[in-house]
Amino acid sequence: WLIVLPLLVALLPLVLLAALILWPSGKGKVLLYGYVMIFGLIGYMSGLKIDIRSRSNNIYINLI
Repeated sequence: WLIVLPLLVALLPLVLLAALILWPSGKGKVLLYGYVMIFGLIGYMSGLKIDIRSRSNNIYINLI
């Protein structure tokens, strides 16, 4: 999360500019809603635990 959140914040001015340019075609609103949904998805994934097991490997991912 330490990489994703600053990246999304850094890209925010570009997303707002693109949304302003695309607003007359109707795609600007979709772009803004998608950006907000990404923030929501990151918030809801907090505490997610993934445990993948195979015969030879065990992979455990814990999102804080």
